[in-house]
Amino acid sequence: MYKLLKKWKNAKIRTQIILTYIAVLLLSFIMTFTLISAVNGRYTKIEVGKAGVQTVNALQGNLALIFDNVTQFSTQIYFDDIVQDSLRQINSENINLNYQKNITKSLFNMILSGDYISGVYIFDKYDNCYNSYRKTPRKIDKNIRKTNWYRKMEKANGNGFFYKGSDGTIDYYQNNNYLCYVRQIVDKNNYKPLATLLITLDPNVLQGYFNQVSDDKNQFYIVDSKGEFVVEPENKQENFVKYTKDTKRMSQGFEEVKTSKGKCIAVGHSMGIQDWKIIGTFSLDEISSLTPYYSTVIIIIMCLNI
Repeated sequence: MYKLLKKWKNAKIRTQIILTYIAVLLLSFIMTFTLISAVNGRYTKIEVGKAGVQTVNALQGNLALIFDNVTQFSTQIYFDDIVQDSLRQINSENINLNYQKNITKSLFNMILSGDYISGVYIFDKYDNCYNSYRKTPRKIDKNIRKTNWYRKMEKANGNGFFYKGSDGTIDYYQNNNYLCYVRQIVDKNNYKPLATLLITLDPNVLQGYFNQVSDDKNQFYIVDSKGEFVVEPENKQENFVKYTKDTKRMSQGFEEVKTSKGKCIAVGHSMGIQDWKIIGTFSLDEISSLTPYYSTVIIIIMCLNI
């Protein structure tokens, strides 16, 4: 350090001015780069966050429409006079072909109402099953009273709700990661229990909504308050799993999340069903792609200073 100071004192005034100018120029370079990076980084996060919120809100709206339709269809089955009359007259474990034909016809009409419905199943008080389906089940377990969803339905006084899977009641050949809607059907005249309605939703159709806005950098999925997947992302990445465990603290807005592969913006929105929440994650890698832009701006500033 002493030698440098000695050389500085012995240097010509012109040399000192040039060195001072170079130092100021380097300081200007560093400050400019830092300022532009900070401003652009914050701007990018805000813009990605806003776009993410709009995307997740749109997805939530589309899925909510499906869930609302399923609920309405279940109500139509519930109040269907043919279904009510048929279930009311069943008085043995033996299936009456006429009753089966009448019930199945009503269920078939429901299947035609939406491609997101895989199957519709009615279990009467004798555990007989009447069904119509778009996707053929491998097995139907009629012992529904042992399932968690049935016990939950009893606690809910027969009111309908959505549920992940069916605890093995309906087993499909492929992809059993489906959602279902269950409710009790009671006699609309005296409110005595008649049967149980179970509707399965096609997971491929639900995933299709995610795929329309997903790519390698974006992920969409539904989780519960425990951070467990209700609907998994198609390309599940472990670096997002940790974040799902913190969904309780997520607001309706967005926030930055650090992952093993970098930073991303996470957006959460309540589904209005159970404690489920739809989450979208959006990569912030595009910030690094602006490096050439930074360099160009800095070079221009340096030229102006010269």
